[in-house]
Amino acid sequence: MSQPDQSQRQEPALDWGRQEEAKKYARARLWLAFGDLALAGILLLLLVFGGLSQRLAGLFTLPVVPGASLYLVILMVAYGVLSSPLSYYCGFVLPRRYGLSIQKLTGWLGDRAKAGGLGLAFGAGMVAVIYWFIINFPAVWWLFSWGAVILLGLILANLTPVIIVPLFFKMEPLSDPDLKLR
Repeated sequence: MSQPDQSQRQEPALDWGRQEEAKKYARARLWLAFGDLALAGILLLLLVFGGLSQRLAGLFTLPVVPGASLYLVILMVAYGVLSSPLSYYCGFVLPRRYGLSIQKLTGWLGDRAKAGGLGLAFGAGMVAVIYWFIINFPAVWWLFSWGAVILLGLILANLTPVIIVPLFFKMEPLSDPDLKLR
């Protein structure tokens, strides 16, 4: 076995300026994640210790299952509105500033609306299923809930590439026949 010629071996070229930019970007995203975590923590503390949860739940005259789903939808919308400045900066401004995105604001807002709608639909649906299990199978609701989450995961693993990903990305067949064979 022959050794490769040392003069032909190429060392990976690192652009140290890009590395510094990547560090700044990662640091900014980390601080924004801490801010988002603090916001979520404050909201949860207000819900639990500030009486906001009881006041919100007292507004409903619905049966338990739809009431729980509506409660979650209200919380998700409120959190989405409160976290919008952080989401805008982290999801739109930073990627454009660091050359990682060319998406226009309208496209970003559309993607955010689609993601929010999917989150609301799946979240409200899962809360409804779990509360239905709690009411109808109090001794083993957790086991049925676990099964429902596993089933949803399996379904989404198959549907995501076909239905959900095309909502956010333009999909087209591979044009290179060699890539199709891989």
